[in-house]
Amino acid sequence: MDGVAHRTMTIAGWGSILRQYLYITSYYFIAIVLLAAGVLKIYDPAPMLGTLEMIQFLNNPLSVLIATILPVIEIALGILLLTGKKMRISLIAATGLFWFFFGFSVYGYAVGLDANCGCYGNVIASDFGVGMILRNVLFVAIASMLVIAHKKNNHK
Repeated sequence: MDGVAHRTMTIAGWGSILRQYLYITSYYFIAIVLLAAGVLKIYDPAPMLGTLEMIQFLNNPLSVLIATILPVIEIALGILLLTGKKMRISLIAATGLFWFFFGFSVYGYAVGLDANCGCYGNVIASDFGVGMILRNVLFVAIASMLVIAHKKNNHK
C-alpha cells in the first residue's frame, strides 16, 4: 500500500472514530440532561409550578398534573436511554419532548413570561429568553442527530 492510500485510510478511520465518540457523548449527554431535569423538578417543583400557574389557559389541576407527570417522563426516558432499552422509541420520544420544550421557550419569550421556567428546579436558573431558546434548539438538534444516526446504523 502506498503512503497516500495509507494516509487516506487513516484519516477516514479517524473520522469514523470521531463520529462514534460524538454519537456516544451526545447520547449520554441527552440521557443525563433528561435524568437531571426530572430529578431536579421532583426535588424542587415550585419554580415549574409557578411558571405553569402564569399560563392563563392552564388551570391549577392541569398545572399540578403536568408538574407531576413531566419529571416522571424525563426520568423514564433518561433511564431507558442510559440502559439502552427501547433505544429508537426513546430517542424519538426525547426528540419530541425537546421540540415541546423549544415551543414552550418560544411561547414564554413571546408572551413575556419573566420567570425561571423550573426546568432544573432552582439549581440552575433558566429564565425565558433567547438563551433558553438557543439551549432548546441545541437539544433538538442533538436529539434529532441521534435519531438519524441510530436509524442509519440500524438499517444498513
